[in-house]
Amino acid sequence: MISWYKAKVKSPYSAGDMLRNWNRIISERPLRKSISPRWIAPPAGWFKLNFDGSSFGNPRPAGIGRVLRNELGDEIMSFSIPIGVSDANSAEARALLFGLKWYAANNMGPLIVEGDSSNALAWAANRSSGP
Repeated sequence: MISWYKAKVKSPYSAGDMLRNWNRIISERPLRKSISPRWIAPPAGWFKLNFDGSSFGNPRPAGIGRVLRNELGDEIMSFSIPIGVSDANSAEARALLFGLKWYAANNMGPLIVEGDSSNALAWAANRSSGP
């Protein structure tokens, strides 16, 4: 959490300072109103794979995650893992690829894929392009 916050807000504090003074440091940052996207269920009999990848720079340490749910919103599979050093686009593409490989290996039925990377989705639709 500390590493994420430090990278996200470009904090001048060391990790030790942040641990010792977390409440004071957080109170110095103005609160921003955020909008949480609403998850929309797939049609009956379908599944939805949501994926995401991120990097703490380009290239820097990165991670990927995905979650598969049914039409009731029940979690079928999810996990997140570090993937080493990568850029953001490659992390997004790997998150999608690993999710699709798992899904194909388990032969679940019709699938809707959703993610915030237009590049990864475009690459999946056009195999001749990609990172």
